Amino acid sequence: VLAFLYQGLFGKRAYLRLMETEEVDLRTSPWLYERTGLLVGKFAPQAVLGLERLEIVKGKDGSPVPESHIYLGDLLNLTESHMTLKEPFEFRGVTLYQAHEWGYVVEFLLMRPQGPHRRMFYFTEPKEGLRPPFKAKGDFLDTGYEFEIAFYPDLMHRENWQLELPGAEVIIRKNGRKVFSGRVLFSQRVRLENETFYFAGISRWTAFILTADQGEPLLYAGFVLTILGGFLLYGAFLFRRDEA
Repeated sequence: VLAFLYQGLFGKRAYLRLMETEEVDLRTSPWLYERTGLLVGKFAPQAVLGLERLEIVKGKDGSPVPESHIYLGDLLNLTESHMTLKEPFEFRGVTLYQAHEWGYVVEFLLMRPQGPHRRMFYFTEPKEGLRPPFKAKGDFLDTGYEFEIAFYPDLMHRENWQLELPGAEVIIRKNGRKVFSGRVLFSQRVRLENETFYFAGISRWTAFILTADQGEPLLYAGFVLTILGGFLLYGAFLFRRDEA
């Protein structure tokens, strides 16, 4: 009961998603999801987290599992740690966990004859069972274009989740009207009137969970007090029986 109340008042839990080579300042709370207790206004660890490289390895059941190579910069004592996050890592009262989610980030570049090029990253997610295709959908910034992407790491063997012959089935709409539908290989261009889209990059993303002050010490203390209370009650019962 004490642990439950403590989490409700002081608990902190946040979900974060990063792509390879990306770095975030955790003080700015870049969370996709955050839950804090009633007496906690903001969850802002004094650290910088970066994802250097993401490897996808086979788990015990043969399914793909993310393994992150990260660096963590402590902004209080100005130190930096590089590690492979296989187990939960604790720093300054915060615990960092590797989530099971992962996918591919596909980058498209809009090239125009006049004006600057525009760049957009789409975080694709696998279908159930962590298998291709990896799908994403969304606007291309404020250009009026909307992308619908089904990405395959290997177009020749579509169940393969490792990069071999990457490409995507892409639907492009402009102001609600379909202007392109077809297969686009990595580094291939799609020309639409006087504008050109370029399949410019592929990387991976994964997610992390950060928790703090979740009340575990109080939970353990509650177990100890319960056991001690049981012994005391039993001793009191024996003492009263002897008196009787």
